[in-house]
Amino acid sequence: MRTLLKSVVLVLWMAGCSEGGFGDEPPPVKGSVLGNGIPFTQLNNTPAPRVESIPSVSVTGVQVVFVDRFDETGSGATGNIFLQDFTRPAGPYQGMLAFQPSFTPPSFRASVGDVVDVTGQFIEFQPNLDFLKQTRPGWTTPEINANLRLRFDAPYIQVEPIEINILDFLEYEKGRPWLSMLVVARNIKLISDVTVDNAGRASARMDVGDGVSVTLVPTITNSLFDLKKFADDIKAERGINSLEGAEIESVTGIVTLFDRFQIAPRSAADIKLK
Repeated sequence: MRTLLKSVVLVLWMAGCSEGGFGDEPPPVKGSVLGNGIPFTQLNNTPAPRVESIPSVSVTGVQVVFVDRFDETGSGATGNIFLQDFTRPAGPYQGMLAFQPSFTPPSFRASVGDVVDVTGQFIEFQPNLDFLKQTRPGWTTPEINANLRLRFDAPYIQVEPIEINILDFLEYEKGRPWLSMLVVARNIKLISDVTVDNAGRASARMDVGDGVSVTLVPTITNSLFDLKKFADDIKAERGINSLEGAEIESVTGIVTLFDRFQIAPRSAADIKLK
């Protein structure tokens, strides 16, 4: 559809040119092709205590990294979009969650690789969990209640995961730079099997050494794909009853925050077992 639209625009432009040639050259683009909006880094990299919300922000030229279409809790919680500043290579504080965004025009639907402009309300979101509010009041996820408009599509320009150390997830200020970003962690050991809570959230805890409160231990989570099925398939294939103790060469995914920091793989291909 976008290719067709581009072709129509080109034909209309050519039809408007003077007879005997293509007319004047189009004027050069002034300023950045990514627009003049603020970057996500400007919203995310601020000292605590942070502003709880900003009523209206405009961010331009950011890339769609992933669209959440997996309803892990069965409650219809899909449609969130993960975005990153269009910078190569990626750097800290460049990720953002667009919470169930709207689109302009209404028929537009964002796909991985799209470069979009984002307008909306920026908030520091914290899950409605009493123990988090009491013990970790500053542990929030930057997100934007956004409207997305296509600037250009660039699926051929891939976002490469940035390598991180999961020990950063034990402290909020060290983990925050990677929130909503595509990352990869290497040489991971699981210290639990994949377990499922009453809401349908599946996760497996990652080894971060001794002496760490179980409420802080980061996990691999099923936020974006069916981790439980993946685990069951691996156990059946290897003839084992649990993935506790399994060694993972690398796990790639989006960094999320619920009751702790998590890595959310996008598919089974994001988890490479040893």
